[in-house]
Amino acid sequence: MPESMQQDLERQIDLYARGELSLADARALAQESLNRPDLFEELNCVALAKAAVGQASRPVSSESNDEILERYVSGRLSPLEERKLAREALNNEQLFDALATHATVEKGLDDATFRNAVSKSPRSNVRIFAIVGSIAAAIALFTFYLKPPAPTQKSTATTAHVTLKPTLDSSRNGAQPILLASQLRHGSSAAPIFRGSEPESRPPRQRGSILAIEEKLPTVNLGSLDGLAKGTQLSVFRDGKLVGSIVVTTIFRDYARGRIDAGETIRVGDEVRTGGPAYLSAVLQQVDALTARGDLKKALDVAEKALAQLENNGKLLERIAALEYQTGALDAALRHYDAAAPQEPEALNSLAALYLLRGDYQRAEARLNQAGKLSTESLNNLGVAAELRGDFQKAARYYGEALRAPDGSAGESRKSVNANLARVKGLK
Repeated sequence: MPESMQQDLERQIDLYARGELSLADARALAQESLNRPDLFEELNCVALAKAAVGQASRPVSSESNDEILERYVSGRLSPLEERKLAREALNNEQLFDALATHATVEKGLDDATFRNAVSKSPRSNVRIFAIVGSIAAAIALFTFYLKPPAPTQKSTATTAHVTLKPTLDSSRNGAQPILLASQLRHGSSAAPIFRGSEPESRPPRQRGSILAIEEKLPTVNLGSLDGLAKGTQLSVFRDGKLVGSIVVTTIFRDYARGRIDAGETIRVGDEVRTGGPAYLSAVLQQVDALTARGDLKKALDVAEKALAQLENNGKLLERIAALEYQTGALDAALRHYDAAAPQEPEALNSLAALYLLRGDYQRAEARLNQAGKLSTESLNNLGVAAELRGDFQKAARYYGEALRAPDGSAGESRKSVNANLARVKGLK
């Protein structure tokens, strides 16, 4: 065969191996192979390799694996996901063979020596030898995936990407992606310390009773500890029925005095109730005070008991979720943030931060994108999610937007975003 025709044939085989040969040309090549045993054997080997790559992209055990394998074949899995897939492959022989063969063929097709060897006669023996021999190399590749990243190797962007791990600790000076989620940090509330936060202080109450009535001025056993303030209106009940109301005029820590606003039949022993907002304010203040003192267990107990009174109150659910995270109950924190999100959009950012800490980038980004107007914290955390997936350009864009956000001028937050931006620029 003339050299020019041989070169054209080899070019067609190479295009076929890469899936770039047109359907008509592929049919013509197959027809010609019927008259040439060497070409027929060559195309069989290529087809075997292409089928092995295709096997790697088929589902293994569940619908979720479809997307994981597709992202693996296209090189879009994060390091954490790659290691998880590799571990699963150790217990699944079919998956292991598929992934190993895919890695082998893909690497072989990118290697000039390999392509040159398999394009020359005798083709079949060389190609089969190369494929089988490279599978052993692929096994070593999986062994590498199972090893934890070496912290001392930071010379390339790839190695830095492998070692990236998000943190809520802003003191890390940008060594790792810093998440912004003010609700998750100890003592993050800006609320003043409530004066009834001493160890012996009782939890706030929403219900009390009338202790005495002197000159039509009733005294009740609810006070500032329960959220009462001058002008607070208390509803009065007897046998579960509303019989009148009292307006608070004088307040003490554990009791208050007021005037009868309605209901001439009000008497000692009748039940009084505060409104939901006053009670919630008292509960949140005490929870904040206990949290600031480091008594997280008692703070959580106070909040959970109040939730039984206020049902699914969004602000209280947020506070409970933050306390659960701080005490190590991550799954419970995720559930309560998820329940709070419909009422409190800010809960979406905290929820996303927890997902990022768990390595669930997809759910994190979905929660952040649910928010209508993105805050500095949400934009920063979208940048962290992009960085963890290896998309440093997108991460830099989000970090830049976080700095330009209307609420992005706060000192500590701005410092963290700047640290993230500086690091990701060094990785691009």
